[in-house]
Amino acid sequence: DPRILLAQARLALARGDERQALARAEEAMRHGEDPIAFATAAEALDRLGRTEESARMFRAFEATIAAAPMEAWHRPWRIALLDRGTRVPEVLAQAEAELRLRQDVHGYDVYAWALHKAGRTAEARRAMQQALRLGTEDRLLDAHAKAIGVSR
Repeated sequence: DPRILLAQARLALARGDERQALARAEEAMRHGEDPIAFATAAEALDRLGRTEESARMFRAFEATIAAAPMEAWHRPWRIALLDRGTRVPEVLAQAEAELRLRQDVHGYDVYAWALHKAGRTAEARRAMQQALRLGTEDRLLDAHAKAIGVSR
């Protein structure tokens, strides 16, 4: 199941096992169609110092999601773009629009991360406080909060 392979790849990245992450992401690519496999592989390659391969893999991710309308982009896709500092204005606009319809922990996280990447850190802190208010335990949420300068 490519979803399990991707979960294993993300877990391996979180544990600092880039080679295992890359192997699982590549296997997920062979068994599924989730573009996040390309972004996950790109992150693993980048951490392994294989920056040219990482850039190529991330371009493949971007090309794959380009077929979908921007409003249909999944949150992990948006986070991957923001992590690379790519398409920040578009992702920020999309996050703002989504929050008008649905205000939840992960929506506030994407919004806060986009604000931070746009250089609007004070606003990002306020948004991250909204994301943290329910006490949801999530490694990525915690990492974003720390990067933005917000603690629980």
